[in-house]
Amino acid sequence: MTGLAIGLALLFALAAVGWRVLRRIRLARRLAALPGGSLDTAMVVTSFVDIEEEVARRRCLCGGRTSGTAVATVWRPSNAKCASVARASIST
Repeated sequence: MTGLAIGLALLFALAAVGWRVLRRIRLARRLAALPGGSLDTAMVVTSFVDIEEEVARRRCLCGGRTSGTAVATVWRPSNAKCASVARASIST
């Protein structure tokens, strides 16, 4: 009987972890599909202020707000485009 209880608890724990992983993957895909979420959906901006405003509006995968923008310029020779990639930390 104890083995059955441990087996059910393990099965329930694996199902819960799997659900969280799938939920996080779906959220990451939705965020990547937003304007500016990936290089394919890049936004045209005129200044760094536009980038900072957009990063301030966005939320992290965990649900927290982002802050502390760091911008790097990336050159993609495959499609001859130059993109600025914004990295932000989660504000507490």
